[in-house]
Amino acid sequence: MKTVELDNETIALYLYLRKNIFILLDIVFRNSIDEDIIKRIDNIINHIKSCYENSDKNYFQELQDIIRKQEEVSLIMDEYARIFYSVDNSVGIYPYESVYLSPSHLMMQKERDDVVDFFADCKYYVNKDYTEPEDHISVELSFMIEMYAKMIEAIQNDDLENFVQYFNYAEKFFHNHYIKWVPLLAKDLRQKNYHRFYQLIGSILETTINEERDFFSEMKKCLEYAV
Repeated sequence: MKTVELDNETIALYLYLRKNIFILLDIVFRNSIDEDIIKRIDNIINHIKSCYENSDKNYFQELQDIIRKQEEVSLIMDEYARIFYSVDNSVGIYPYESVYLSPSHLMMQKERDDVVDFFADCKYYVNKDYTEPEDHISVELSFMIEMYAKMIEAIQNDDLENFVQYFNYAEKFFHNHYIKWVPLLAKDLRQKNYHRFYQLIGSILETTINEERDFFSEMKKCLEYAV
């Protein structure tokens, strides 16, 4: 990503890619895996994988290859319960910022309260139908999805003021919350003895963290020239 030469169309296309990757991750973490979820994952990968064709590790293509094997789908379904509903800490993962960062490693700690306050400052409201605490990974992903959608809308309307506002929300949340614990979640998914599907999700999480860091850094430089 070059600092000054980015035009609105290039930025919008990149934002669509980022948004789609977060949508994919949100689907995986938000839902128990079933046939309909597999179809949604397959569809969203179709919008992402071509951007990584020249990458040494196209995790998206490998992920799609796995979910298109019927014998793997039932294993993935069973694995979701083993990972996210297990009462055995050596096996299960609890994808909450509080669990990863609080001294007690329990849910509903100060980290969750800080996320609630941040969302309020941004006037972001979590869907009332979703029952997980605000610091669950899928809620944090949903916030990023919403910020990218708002940035895309702003850039399509040539609205620099709103673009900067939503960019700043996303960049601040990324550095104050997301990057502090999601790398740990990604590491757990990659290194534990889980189905390859979930190991790949961990790798995608890790890759996106690095890509987001680069995006925010380069975009801030671009905005310095624009404002």
